Amino acid sequence: MLYLRVAMSNFLLRAGTLARASMLVSSTLAALAALSFAACDSSLDAECCLAEPMCPDDAEEVDACVTDECFTVEACCTEKLCEPIATCPAVAVCSDEETEVATCEGSTAFDCHSVSICGMTVFCESPPPCEAVPLCDEGDVEQPSGVCPQDASCYTAELCGSTVFCLDNGLAHGCPAVPPAQGEQCSVEVTCEYPVEDGCVEVWTCGEPPTLPTPQPAIQSLEWQPGGTLCPDAP
Repeated sequence: MLYLRVAMSNFLLRAGTLARASMLVSSTLAALAALSFAACDSSLDAECCLAEPMCPDDAEEVDACVTDECFTVEACCTEKLCEPIATCPAVAVCSDEETEVATCEGSTAFDCHSVSICGMTVFCESPPPCEAVPLCDEGDVEQPSGVCPQDASCYTAELCGSTVFCLDNGLAHGCPAVPPAQGEQCSVEVTCEYPVEDGCVEVWTCGEPPTLPTPQPAIQSLEWQPGGTLCPDAP
């Protein structure tokens, strides 16, 4: 009987020691877990760094805020910007010189790219860059200052997004500075008058050449043709 009491006493002693050891291990693990999450956010529980910040259903993740209603969501030391879908005012569009297409896949354009904003994405094709330079009419003078001299006539020439300011020499646009030669090719239909003696003017016209007996191509180039001399009536 005495032997049984001693054995039972030893058993209880060992059980109490094991229980205290188990409690010590649990408290140590809990302390380590608390330390690992303290750098993140002490207010978050042990699930913190297993979570990813997510925007709510009525908002979407954005790279940058576009309205004052943009807000931030946080989880596990990670932040995301969210924009309410109903209030996102921007619309994804191609620029004026681009063409919107269904997809860039298989595109043969000079450039094709996507434009995304407020949950909307469009695909845009860009033409090759325009490198031509606008010029004043022959004989006219470019005005880099952009200021037209007093009592002068000026106009602008535009091409490929560039503009130059030109001082008109007094002739109609498209007229060369000096009288052209008969049959010389020209680019725009226009009538030009060049002063000669006694207040008279020499007239030249850019237009289709006179009809000839031989067959002519369907598309004919324009040519300068003389229009005679005009003089004011004698007093």
